[in-house]
Amino acid sequence: MLRTVLLSLILLVSLSSSSSILRKSLKRRQSDAPPCNAIEGFECKCSYFRVSCTTTREYPSPLKINENEKHKYQSVELVIGTAQDIHVNDRTFESVKELYKNDGDNYEFRIKFEKFTGLHLSSPGIFNRVFPDNIPQHARKQMALEIYNPEVAPSDNKHLFQNLNVDALELYALYPFHGTFQQLFDGANIKYLRLSGGEIRSDLSQSFTGTISRIELARQASALSVQNFPVYPAHELIINAFYITEFNTEHPPNYSNLGELRVFSPGRIPANAFQQFPNIHTLSISTDADIDPNALHGLNNLEKLSIKEPRPSLALLNSVPNIKEFETNIEKLDDDAQCQLVGKLANGQIAVQGKS
Repeated sequence: MLRTVLLSLILLVSLSSSSSILRKSLKRRQSDAPPCNAIEGFECKCSYFRVSCTTTREYPSPLKINENEKHKYQSVELVIGTAQDIHVNDRTFESVKELYKNDGDNYEFRIKFEKFTGLHLSSPGIFNRVFPDNIPQHARKQMALEIYNPEVAPSDNKHLFQNLNVDALELYALYPFHGTFQQLFDGANIKYLRLSGGEIRSDLSQSFTGTISRIELARQASALSVQNFPVYPAHELIINAFYITEFNTEHPPNYSNLGELRVFSPGRIPANAFQQFPNIHTLSISTDADIDPNALHGLNNLEKLSIKEPRPSLALLNSVPNIKEFETNIEKLDDDAQCQLVGKLANGQIAVQGKS
């Protein structure tokens, strides 16, 4: 029985590696897509699923879609690297909806601005017209916006994402937006929102009529604080913090909606490191040093734990009472720890996944 369980553990590790290989293979197939003429002024590549278009030249506004490429795709990707002032309003990308299939189940729009001398996002709700109006009710809508130019800050409307209705939005910008979170997303309905790069200010005194189900904040910072990770009006908060070196600050943030915490620290994780966040149900810790055996003290609601450290053990797992899922580098555990883990898995106490 133990042998069977151990083989299951090895299989989990193998499946994790296979998933990575599949993702890389998918990216290769996308890069090998043949050229097509989908949008005037853009160089495009088209596969059966996605059209990816790039331009470094001036392009018409609104965009002009080739008649032969209409209603064929579920994913549209634009990279705009025009070295001039770019002016975008709510009509600029409206014609993109003509590229999408009418009967898709997963619609995606990704856009990246780079190399501009000026970027003017002048209209509220600027991306609200991208997706077709008549897509199936069960279809998912996903959007990603990346603004990357270290030398020039964009000019944006304070209500840039007002009334946006999507399942997922990923947002990356080097500079802060001009509006507060409450202004930018007022009236929006977003199930998953990921923010990284420049800070978006939060003003909890402002009214907010949007609905944000889950929000993930990804940022490099020295400490978990409201200055680095502001409090936003969302049902659940996920913090993805890189290079944290300060724990147990004197003025802990009040994240009542914090459900998941992912932390990378180059140094040692001290005792009671996360006691200020007793409500979290998922915790991922990665460190180049070690983790104090009492680092998870007070996390009685924790159900999923992922650990990556040079010399892992089961001390952390055994210190928390309600863990249901555990992920670590199984191969680095000593023989006794591996046997204990197999026993927990065989008894149905915990689900285990290997970590590379």
